[in-house]
Amino acid sequence: SAARLLGAFCKGTELDFEDYKSDMVKGLVHLFGADEEVVLSAAHAALTSLVGHMEATEKKEDPKAPSVSCGVHVAVVLEEVKFLAAQASDAGVTGFNRPKGLAPILPFFQQALMHGATPETREQAAEGLGELVQSTSEAALKPMVMQMSGPLIRIIGDRFPSQVKAAIARTLLLLLQKGGPMVKPFLPQLQTTFVKTLKEHSKL
Repeated sequence: SAARLLGAFCKGTELDFEDYKSDMVKGLVHLFGADEEVVLSAAHAALTSLVGHMEATEKKEDPKAPSVSCGVHVAVVLEEVKFLAAQASDAGVTGFNRPKGLAPILPFFQQALMHGATPETREQAAEGLGELVQSTSEAALKPMVMQMSGPLIRIIGDRFPSQVKAAIARTLLLLLQKGGPMVKPFLPQLQTTFVKTLKEHSKL
């Protein structure tokens, strides 16, 4: 399939295909809504390879710099995730519900959340993580809860505009509602975070 070919291309190429990455990301994320396991498996593997290629390219330029290349595509990924969520059944998006189904999606939102160049980018990232929480089954979400919660808690404590903090707070609330016991290790931090956020909003 095309997804398998893309995955092999990303693993082996030394060519610069920067101009095509956004379309590739969009197309591969879209395939996470497929019903056929062979398509889902190929899309997951190809997106994993693409993410790996982008991060490896960055490390060649500056091994110590944080990965940011996936975050550039946050708007495209958010659009596709919203589309898939709207089309999915109550069980969630099929591609997200696979084992480690969210793994190749998270870097796009987390890099934008941590290193986004504008408040709007960070807000989109927080919104995207919330969409993933809502459109993923509890079983598939469970292994990803700690990985998702940490960056959200770190960023909400920084000095960012209220709309960014509000988007993060909404996503953290969704994680609490759906994650339940899985979020328990973060409860002390979350309590402090929510109290601080409420105080800040009361001053506006």
